Amino acid sequence: MKPDRLSLNRSTRFVLCLVICVAISFSVCSAGCLNKESAPTTVTSDQLQIINRYYFDYNGTSFLTGTILNKATTSLINTNLQAEGFINGTVYERGHAGPDSGIKSVILPNESAPFMIRMVPVTSRIPAPVPPPKSQSSTNTTSVGKTDRVASQVSNQTVATSVQKPPLSYRIVPQVKSVSSARPYPLSVINAKAAAYNEAITVSGEVYNGGSRNVTSSIVAAAFYENNGTVLGVFTGNPQGDLAPTKTASFQIDVKTGEFPIKPARAEVYAYELVD
Repeated sequence: MKPDRLSLNRSTRFVLCLVICVAISFSVCSAGCLNKESAPTTVTSDQLQIINRYYFDYNGTSFLTGTILNKATTSLINTNLQAEGFINGTVYERGHAGPDSGIKSVILPNESAPFMIRMVPVTSRIPAPVPPPKSQSSTNTTSVGKTDRVASQVSNQTVATSVQKPPLSYRIVPQVKSVSSARPYPLSVINAKAAAYNEAITVSGEVYNGGSRNVTSSIVAAAFYENNGTVLGVFTGNPQGDLAPTKTASFQIDVKTGEFPIKPARAEVYAYELVD
C-alpha cells in the first residue's frame, strides 16, 4: 500500500488555514494469515536498516526520528525499536516505538516505514554538562547538534549529542516478533485532508476496509517530513469502532504545534491492522 501524501505550504507558517484535499490511491493486496516463521529476534543491519536518522530536542525532551528499511526477503512483523540515552555506561533516558506508535505492523521487503521515539528520563539524577569528547573510539559515533542530521545507515549506531543538556549518546536497537511471507491486510485511507492553524495541524479522513473480514484493531498514522526526507514526527489516531468489509470509519489526528513546533513541507497518511 502506498501512503497518502499531503502537501503543507511552509510559507503560511501555520498562521493561515491551509486545507488540502487529495485523492488517495492504494494498491489493494489480498488478505492472508500472518504465519510465524521465526522466534523473536534482534535483526542485523543486512536485514533492517535505519536511515535518515534525526535528533530533536523540544522543551528539554529528546526525540529520535528516522525511517526503517526492510532489506530482508520476507516481511517483518511487529518491528519494535528500543532506544537508550547514556553516558559512560549509565542510562539516563529510554524510549520505544512500535506498531502502537506508527511503525507499520507488516513491513514488506524493500518497503520503508517512518518512526518517532520520545525519550523519557529513567532517573531523577541529572548528570552535569561536560564538554564533548575530542575524539570517538568507535567509527559508528557521530556528533550532532540540536537539529543536525545524523549521517548514519547503521541500525545500532551510537550518536553523541551536545544540545543544552549533557552530551548523551543514543543507541537504537530494532527487534521483530517474527517474519512472514504474508502481505498486510488491505486497509487504506480515503478522503484525507489537512488543515494547518496557528496552534495545530489536523489530519482527518476515513479508513476503508478493502478486505473480506471485520477489523477490530487498527491504527491510522500521519508522518510529517521536510523536503529532504527528514522525518519531523509521526502521530497516530484510531478509526472509530469496528470496521466491516467494504466499510469506512472516520479518524482525526491533531498535532498541537505549540507543544511540538514542527513545520513540515509534506505529510503521508496510512492505516494498518494491528496483528498478534
